[in-house]
Amino acid sequence: MRYKLVGSCIRNDDKIKAEVGLKLVNEDDTLYSINGKNKGVKYKTDTIGELVIIGGESGPIRASASILRDIINMLS
Repeated sequence: MRYKLVGSCIRNDDKIKAEVGLKLVNEDDTLYSINGKNKGVKYKTDTIGELVIIGGESGPIRASASILRDIINMLS
């Protein structure tokens, strides 16, 4: 298992729960293989299941901006 910094945003009806923290992921999790400056986003949907996007080396500012933009888009 590996520790990963994971942000999550879950929408249930009219309520949204967002959090960021360290999470232990096992080698079966697609986030396990992301290393270095690469980043990944995993979406779990009720229609197509799991969708994962991995890649795009960037620094912490670009990664943070990307995550913030995704959260804003989910709330819109």
